[in-house]
Amino acid sequence: RDINASAQVLEAVARTLRMDHQERQHLFRLAGIAPLAPDAECAMLPTHLQEVLDQLDPFPALVSTPRFDLLAYNRAYNYLVDDVDHILPEERNLIWLFFTHPAWIEVCDGWDAAGNYLVAQLRARMATHLDDPMWTELVDRLLAASPEFAQRWERHDVTAAAMAVKRFRNQLVGELHLNATKLWLGRTGVAQLTTY
Repeated sequence: RDINASAQVLEAVARTLRMDHQERQHLFRLAGIAPLAPDAECAMLPTHLQEVLDQLDPFPALVSTPRFDLLAYNRAYNYLVDDVDHILPEERNLIWLFFTHPAWIEVCDGWDAAGNYLVAQLRARMATHLDDPMWTELVDRLLAASPEFAQRWERHDVTAAAMAVKRFRNQLVGELHLNATKLWLGRTGVAQLTTY
């Protein structure tokens, strides 16, 4: 029979049953509607995660989703690229900032190669989210805002390989070549911890 549960009701059910990310996604797929979005992945993060990030200081560290949403970061990361604290939380998407935020464009050494890599990673990760409005909306926004993104998106390049060394031109310390270490958090792969 037809049951038309709202996204809010499904969110409440998922919270009450303490569903993990995959169980929650499955519930929404069964109901035939898109998840409510923004902070659902954030809610899945352990409460002590910020303490872990803070203990990694002075090494820059962050937690991001597969869609490149920046969920948490430490003091060193805050000042590595720009003052992240002053960027609106809904704008804290790493690929969005990379292609649209002037300070991020300035600080990235080897911007062209890094841009190719980021877009190829986004396309590879999006393969399992083609019907997810959160993913398609991000791509649509990027296509409208950045000709550089649009040009790379049209190439249809994909990669799952990690970028071994990231290069930055920091105003305070100069040129930095940082090795990235990435760890997926939790058994569902909802977010990854990256430290340099």
